[in-house]
Amino acid sequence: MNVPKRKPDLKDISECILFLGVFSVYALLSLQNAGPSLMFITKPVALVTVLFAIFVLFRFRLFPAKVYPELWLLGLYTVLACVPGFFCAVDPAMHKDIAVRLAEGFLLVTAVYALTGLTGSPKAVFWALFLTGFVFTVISLCGGLDYWRRYRQTIGNLNPNHFARVALFAVFAGIGLMNEYKGWRRLAFIPVTLFCVYMVITSGSRVALAALLIGCTLYIILSRQRADLKKFYRFFLPGCGILLLAAVGFFLIRQPYQLYSIWKRFLLLFNGDTASTRFSGIALAFRHFLSRPIFGIGAYQFGAISEGTLAKALTHCHFDTVELLMSFGLCGFAAYAGAGFYGGRGLKRIICLNGCESPKLGSLPIALAALFAAYIVLGIGDATIYEVNCQMVWGFLTCSGMLNRMNGPAV
Repeated sequence: MNVPKRKPDLKDISECILFLGVFSVYALLSLQNAGPSLMFITKPVALVTVLFAIFVLFRFRLFPAKVYPELWLLGLYTVLACVPGFFCAVDPAMHKDIAVRLAEGFLLVTAVYALTGLTGSPKAVFWALFLTGFVFTVISLCGGLDYWRRYRQTIGNLNPNHFARVALFAVFAGIGLMNEYKGWRRLAFIPVTLFCVYMVITSGSRVALAALLIGCTLYIILSRQRADLKKFYRFFLPGCGILLLAAVGFFLIRQPYQLYSIWKRFLLLFNGDTASTRFSGIALAFRHFLSRPIFGIGAYQFGAISEGTLAKALTHCHFDTVELLMSFGLCGFAAYAGAGFYGGRGLKRIICLNGCESPKLGSLPIALAALFAAYIVLGIGDATIYEVNCQMVWGFLTCSGMLNRMNGPAV
């Protein structure tokens, strides 16, 4: 007997619209500097996505009933990051530009929050990260790869650090999704995931390489006791490792000087000039935080204060924690850290719930934990707090608080 197919209802349609919006905005933001400007497409798509997310929050009663402290604190952080700087910034024009970017980031986090609340799972968000990695793969294979400063591989004019971050996020999304499917569908994730790992390596981004190593290590530690992931360890993990070594070996045979270039960049971290500039920059940022500890000096002001002070002017201090304190003071930092605390507590809870015999969210919470471990490492040597697509990734952590309450008793 043929069972008639259920017609898609408003909730199904809303999931599709939100997913397409979040994916499109994330992909466009990730690629906008790789060639011709895509901002004329990004802005309207982002606006439609955010407006529809607000409709979803009210229509399906996610707001205010299921809006937990994570999102409120992230909104408070955005206000504290944007408003005080208008009165005290050294470079008001730069602060204004970044304030707009921070506000856009929070609105897009709201869209991610609505999508997660509607689906009850981070899977849709992982798909957005993974498909953007797939877009990177296609562009690379079609001849989009270029070299930044002669030896760091990237796409077009995209900064290699940004290039590496997007590839890195796709790696952990691929690992998480890979274990949600069986048979040939699982195998389909391997090529893109491995190629994204390959792109992280060839980008020459030192902090991204460290983040990749730490995130993968955490994933192995958290999942090795899971009975439903034993097959992954027995077959897929060794197989992926062999394929990755083969890909890196092929790369080094074709371009052996790249290994020397990457090694040389790691050694530069201990070079007197480079190390002194980095540490001097952190010390300078901390001194400016002490001069205005409550609300900070405004967003993206380090370039203005470092010019003529450091031997080499820097656009940021290469350490997100100190950058946060300097830019937004104790108030902004407390709101940001508070959102992270509630989100992290929720993430820990859903990982513990998934330790039972019938995991509700599969391996996705473990992949999410690995993703955020990598994200925190990225903030040690780069500036991620001003990037809108990185803010969207930060928003996934706030969704963990919602998932915690939707899938078990609140902590």
